Amino acid sequence: VTSLADGRGKTVIAVNLARAAAMAGHRVLLIDANPANPSLSRLIEAGAEPSLIELGEDTRPLYAVTDMPGAELRFVPMLDAEERICRRLSRQKSVEKLRGIAGNFDFVVMDGSSLDESDDLRPAADAVNHIVLVAAPGEAVPAAETLADMLEVEPDKFAGCVVSTTGAERAA
Repeated sequence: VTSLADGRGKTVIAVNLARAAAMAGHRVLLIDANPANPSLSRLIEAGAEPSLIELGEDTRPLYAVTDMPGAELRFVPMLDAEERICRRLSRQKSVEKLRGIAGNFDFVVMDGSSLDESDDLRPAADAVNHIVLVAAPGEAVPAAETLADMLEVEPDKFAGCVVSTTGAERAA
């Protein structure tokens, strides 16, 4: 999930997409992939103990969303103390450690950087199957080919555009 600039509601759309997929029975992983404005840490419930997940060469903390009985939604936030948290957890034998996404999740949503930070977004864009663009009401949206050129991906990666009023007052 990306947008042309910050403040368009990417995180709200990403979280709602992930929640909808979990409610539909999918095992969902939501990843904060926005180093310029990481915000999924706000989902961490007080007292929550994370598990660990290997993503590529990195081990990251993995939290569960617990307010959805019967649904499986986990998320990987970007945290200031992430390395320390992972070191502490890796010493505990009782901590679950997932080895990658395959076999553990069947639906992954990435809350990505905005297109004006395309250097941060480009690696994630290569790794995903589809990209959803979030736009403010009335915002001019470039053609898929133009967006694809910005990210150096194939135009068919763009699944569509969602118009969001979340953050629209900041975008104006």
